[in-house]
Amino acid sequence: ILGAGFSGMAFLDELHRRLGRQARLDVLLVDRNNFNLFTPLLYQVATGLIDPDHITYPVRGRARRLGARFQESVVQGIDLDTKQVHTDDGVIGYDSLVVALGSVTNFFGMKDVPRQSLTLKTLGDGIALRNRIVDVFEEADVTEDPARRAQLLTFDVVGAGSTGVEFATALDSLIHSVLLRDYPRVRADEVRIRMIEAMDHVVPEMSPGVCRLVTKRLQERSIQILLNKGVTGIGDGRIRTQDGSELTAGTVIWTAGVRANPVAAGLSGPHGRGARVETNPYLQMPEHPEVYCIGDN
Repeated sequence: ILGAGFSGMAFLDELHRRLGRQARLDVLLVDRNNFNLFTPLLYQVATGLIDPDHITYPVRGRARRLGARFQESVVQGIDLDTKQVHTDDGVIGYDSLVVALGSVTNFFGMKDVPRQSLTLKTLGDGIALRNRIVDVFEEADVTEDPARRAQLLTFDVVGAGSTGVEFATALDSLIHSVLLRDYPRVRADEVRIRMIEAMDHVVPEMSPGVCRLVTKRLQERSIQILLNKGVTGIGDGRIRTQDGSELTAGTVIWTAGVRANPVAAGLSGPHGRGARVETNPYLQMPEHPEVYCIGDN
């Protein structure tokens, strides 16, 4: 099983529930981290609402209780013909393979965006973003230049899906309940949170009624919503959009979508949206039925 995220652990749970411990089975769980991350609450780590330890738990002990071994390795590739997984710790052979490597941030081919923005995908991302928020308030507290203060106190959330909305509203709560009190030289009207979305409505994965409600709640918080603003690049302190306009960039948080892990994206055969592997109804690769691709893969 490649990946100890939601789908990988759900599969291991179900395998153990149905089969229990059987000596004829040799089950190996592989992940780059020896902990599981509850990603839906990562935005709360980024905004200091919870401690990182509260959304992580060890994998090795749980795998053992479910009758599996655990190996902390980075998966580098899969050779479907020889039935081998290549990792930074060597080669692993398999009879059956479950690919549950999750997703990575989708930058849509823009090479400058990863260098000019912060992401919210890993525990390290959450901690780095939390530190950045504090750092900009520290600098704004002692900066007299109005233009620099405006840039420091602007937060641009690119992507108004669930993750972006959750982060923006949590950031707004953090600023008004904690940071403005701790940094009295920073005024509330100087702080600006902008949501930049390529589509014509927020939380596009939700129903129209939810979209309207979320829009109303964001407006009540004075969070600026910029719709139909697909970002085409970030550089020189500017955010460029598809309509030809440019915005002075503040702290840019990229939550504009995900794509399948590069290892899954690199597998042979047809792929769908976000580089996900196309499977049969049983989640098997048609040409390699011993390989199952699940979750974000």
